[in-house]
Amino acid sequence: MRTDLGLLLLRVVFGGMLFFRHGWGKLIGFSQNAIGFPDPFHVGGQVSLALAVFAEVFCALCVCVGLGTRIACIPLLITFVTIVFVVLASTPFGQREVAMMYLAAFGVIALIGPGNLSLDHMMKKK
Repeated sequence: MRTDLGLLLLRVVFGGMLFFRHGWGKLIGFSQNAIGFPDPFHVGGQVSLALAVFAEVFCALCVCVGLGTRIACIPLLITFVTIVFVVLASTPFGQREVAMMYLAAFGVIALIGPGNLSLDHMMKKK
């Protein structure tokens, strides 16, 4: 039970913080944020921003509630690998620290799974 509570806490804290601190702002200010948004894959700023919003809003919420958790972690992991190793590659370690913590947290969730206190578990039982 303690493991399940720990996974719930990890999912809700990191998924919630990502949604509220990063994703929501990108979503509501999409048109302003698209100008000058990093484009590491050369698909255009708007497309890069849309991919980031998808991960930081939709996937973060799915992780929070434990719905399709491991699948939802894939775009999040891609996003944070890109941020840490491409977008912020030339910056000092301290400026990459937050992104590395998100990367580690979503990596753990992807490897371990959402735990029993999740919609994934409830749906599997039925």
